[in-house]
Amino acid sequence: MTNKQYVSQLRSARPNSHAHAYPAILMLLLGWAAAYASTPTTNDVGFSYKILSSGPPVTVEIRLKPRHSYESVAVEAGSGVATMTPCAFSTVLASHSYVCRVTVTGKPGDAAMTLNLVARHTVAGGALPETEIHHISVTNAAYVPPAKGKAVSNKPTLTSSPTKQNK
Repeated sequence: MTNKQYVSQLRSARPNSHAHAYPAILMLLLGWAAAYASTPTTNDVGFSYKILSSGPPVTVEIRLKPRHSYESVAVEAGSGVATMTPCAFSTVLASHSYVCRVTVTGKPGDAAMTLNLVARHTVAGGALPETEIHHISVTNAAYVPPAKGKAVSNKPTLTSSPTKQNK
């Protein structure tokens, strides 16, 4: 077979009959990936928050309007938190409203602080309590960026000092 015959055979070849299905397959795969890209979250504890002062220290108001009862709900210090006023509820009842204010001071070396709201309730027949967790990220006004100093050089340096020679 000569080169011309091969080229003409390639030109007359039937295009891929499945090519029209590629966009549909691509859309199906993208839709499937988007559906599984983020985990579903619940807000049965009815959690919301508002930053009242951006500090330092930072004051955060936390509101709860639970859909069902909880044995305990607590706000816990996460990363970047140096000190925090306590906020915890025991026996949180469904359809009631709860509010607490948390004053937080951050560590000077961390640019942000994280507060964790942890709500626990027992499910009928369940051996372990279910836990619902929400995270609050707050900018740390007490953050002190590292000082910019002279760049460290890896080049060896040669220093000389005058010496007296004996004659």
